[in-house]
Amino acid sequence: FCVTAIRDSTTNLITFTVYSKYTGWISIGTGGSMSGSTMFVGWKSADGGVLVSQRQGNGHNIPLYTKTPLYKVVPNPENISIPLDAAIAFSFTVPVSSNIVNLNGSSNFIFGVSNEGPTGNTSDPTISFPQHSLYSSFSMDLSKTDADVSSSLKSGKIIGGGGGGNSGNNAISLLFLHGLFMFIAWSVIPFVAVFIARYMKDRWGHRWYLAHKWLMLYGVGLFTVAGLLTVELNITPYDGLVRLIGGSNHGIIGTVVALIIYPLQILLGYVSNALWTAERTEIPWWDKVHWWLGRAVIILAIVNTYLGLVAYRVDVGWIVGYWVWIAAALIAFVVVGEYLLGGVVHHVKVDNDGKGGLNASWSKEELI
Repeated sequence: FCVTAIRDSTTNLITFTVYSKYTGWISIGTGGSMSGSTMFVGWKSADGGVLVSQRQGNGHNIPLYTKTPLYKVVPNPENISIPLDAAIAFSFTVPVSSNIVNLNGSSNFIFGVSNEGPTGNTSDPTISFPQHSLYSSFSMDLSKTDADVSSSLKSGKIIGGGGGGNSGNNAISLLFLHGLFMFIAWSVIPFVAVFIARYMKDRWGHRWYLAHKWLMLYGVGLFTVAGLLTVELNITPYDGLVRLIGGSNHGIIGTVVALIIYPLQILLGYVSNALWTAERTEIPWWDKVHWWLGRAVIILAIVNTYLGLVAYRVDVGWIVGYWVWIAAALIAFVVVGEYLLGGVVHHVKVDNDGKGGLNASWSKEELI
């Protein structure tokens, strides 16, 4: 992958020439991340030429088509030698007044490439295209006019007139780890912890509480922190980037779940434990709030995991497999918990008439 840029002092235009051996699509974008980036994506069209589509970064989702583009496609400059093995090559100009580059120093850019091209009508600039197989960030100094500045990619590293950044393969691995850690944190551990809290009180005694607490506090907590760290390591720290949250629904929901609802739920668990008494004859409201907030956060996390899979553009088999896992977990609750184990157990004092629940006298520590 190579990009060359020339800023013309006479026309006040910047000419970008982009080419690569990748056969599906290639792109260059402004800034240090996909969020908010102005992108120029090129692929082979049905007539044998190259179609260029301007897009706006939308977090890790498919970039949005820009109806009023800044660019104008131009022939490749004669003074730039395009290698014979370049599969896709295109040039375009943007006005200096568009403010997509820094006129006082280096400008930050990102690029993405793929050997898989768009499906459907390749003459349509609005169509979707597959996820990049390689991407990274770099910088070029366009503060001087009439200067030919270029950057190229070889073996996963930026060389020439640009800076560094996370190599595409490393970044993809970090995103995979993020998904794996968050799947364990929110689609595995909570099911086990809630199952123990609902059905194992009368069988495990005080151990149910310890298991529930350790799983939710240390299991979910540590895997969530690990998942957040992989996102943070994947972010190139340029000014203007909203860290962690990003610009997508997946990022916003994930932030609310991990940094707001989850800590509140842990706090409610300790409150329920502190206020528990063996003499109670009914379930207090704070316990019920803990139950329903727990259910809500698990549902949000499940939906957000699905949004993450969509944003990562995994094969449909992974999405189907995820929902099969969720369905299997819910079936296990019904079959094992409700039928084989006899249903949910609550710790309340048994009345003289035999009504009420289990009279738990072994420990004050309680976490419903």
